[in-house]
Amino acid sequence: MNKGFIYKIVAGSTISLLALTGVTLGTGGEGTKGMRFASERMGMTFLGASRILLEGIDPASPDNKSATLQLDKNEVTYSQFGDPRISTVYYKPFNVKLNRLNLTDPANKERRIYSVAMPEDRAEAIAKDTSLRLVVIPSVKAAPPFVRLLIVNKDDKVTQVLELHPVTN
Repeated sequence: MNKGFIYKIVAGSTISLLALTGVTLGTGGEGTKGMRFASERMGMTFLGASRILLEGIDPASPDNKSATLQLDKNEVTYSQFGDPRISTVYYKPFNVKLNRLNLTDPANKERRIYSVAMPEDRAEAIAKDTSLRLVVIPSVKAAPPFVRLLIVNKDDKVTQVLELHPVTN
């Protein structure tokens, strides 16, 4: 790899550089088990972030109690030629508590839904009168598992959905 290419990665995308060097983002500390899931980098935001990383979820377990969440708020802008440029600030991951809700999956796909409790110092990420939920979709045949984050309003209506897919390395 030449130096020009390395510079382009550093200037254009922190995530790409970290993936190449094998650095792990969002570690949950001691005892973290499970998979890592991430959203695609977006021009719009979800919880104020352009990319979300969730770690420590075991899609096969019905008893997920906590996870590590990273709200990456790096901005995406574009050059005159449409090339994406991403700011390079590191946003520290934090632990969230999960509480499985007693809701039956209407599609009978064994999906599980959890309420997500943010720590007090991160509560501002969720708008007043809304809550955050996590849907875990286990593997089906050859399809890998994935998760969805949901923003739910005070009337229990889902107002925003973000899918996160498995991340390797």
